[in-house]
Amino acid sequence: MNTGASILIPARDAEHSLAKALESAFQVETSAIFVADHGSTDKTLQVAQNYSKRKVQTIDASSCKNIAEVRQALLDLADTEYAVWLDADDELLPGRVKRIISSLENNQADLYFDASELVQGNRTKTLPTPTFASNNPEAHCRNFERCFLPSPGVPGVRTEFARTICFDPDFETAEDYDFVLRASMGGGKFCFDSKVGYRQHHSPSSLSRNLDRQKKFT
Repeated sequence: MNTGASILIPARDAEHSLAKALESAFQVETSAIFVADHGSTDKTLQVAQNYSKRKVQTIDASSCKNIAEVRQALLDLADTEYAVWLDADDELLPGRVKRIISSLENNQADLYFDASELVQGNRTKTLPTPTFASNNPEAHCRNFERCFLPSPGVPGVRTEFARTICFDPDFETAEDYDFVLRASMGGGKFCFDSKVGYRQHHSPSSLSRNLDRQKKFT
């Protein structure tokens, strides 16, 4: 297992946003960037391949039946001690990966969470880290009372621990909540940061906005 962190990006029909996501990944310290193309019907694959000279590796995930299998395929590829999720329509903010690595190391933790920005049109809203979690990380289970955990699908993780948890291949969505819940049940140690490190872009067509499916799997 190599030192450093890998950026893991699941992508599907993201030709208009993937370049911005990748450019944000180049602004942080990272060892490798993996993009899994989940059967896109647009030019997502071509966009990713345009960055092949900048340590971006592309895999064909068209055979994966859902996002959970795509995430697991990416996790299996990571050969670094740490891994960081980045959705193809979002951005990493400068300094985030460095903070993830130092926080996981200093706290001997398995999962790292921070605050994020939610961008919708011309509006930007901060999604803060819950104070009950940042003040007492052992109480993170309270997040599941109201699904308050910010950015559950994009934490920084210790790769080997994440592989012991895995993603459930039966989950078509809400696979991130399932992963975090089972990480908690599996004895994972969480650490929380009040700094904003991730930028989420609202999209009416995103998988997480399909509320009927989201509620079913949650």
